[in-house]
Amino acid sequence: VEFTLGQDMNIHDMYFDNKGRCWLATWGKGIFLLDLLTGSTRQFPLSVKDIVAFNFNSWTFNGKKYIIVCSDAHYSLILIDEETLAYKSYLSESNTTLVLRSFVDRDNNLWLATNNGAKVVSAAPPLYEIIPIIYKNKNNLPENENSGVYAIKEVSNGFWISKRYNGGIYQYDKNWQLKNFR
Repeated sequence: VEFTLGQDMNIHDMYFDNKGRCWLATWGKGIFLLDLLTGSTRQFPLSVKDIVAFNFNSWTFNGKKYIIVCSDAHYSLILIDEETLAYKSYLSESNTTLVLRSFVDRDNNLWLATNNGAKVVSAAPPLYEIIPIIYKNKNNLPENENSGVYAIKEVSNGFWISKRYNGGIYQYDKNWQLKNFR
């Protein structure tokens, strides 16, 4: 099979995932997938296409296998779900941190080598999870968030929340999508 890589494909790293796909990290052209059967390439659909992708790694977190992409300041770090190819990008706080390399230790902690020092993402489960919820009224418009929640109950199909000020009972599904307001 003859491979078609195109002009000026400055490849920094290659990664072969569990699905047999070959991932290519490039300087300034983003991430590409190389089809080993046909030899063709296609760019991975990021919202910013011209990133510098330094390298790849794999990390299993909460039972899911992720492809870790270390990148420049456009994204800094990208986690790609190996099964669905859905991705989440993380910007640095100052938008100047470069994540140059990653390493997974024997305890499954993700270490990130950056131009601002080493960072670690613990594989230990968090004690709690923060889920931002924007309260919406019956017209599906955001409400005044200064109104506190006084009760929250989980039921089999979601959550119920009551508020004292501005009144109301809110019903959410398990994905925190508003289902009903009274």
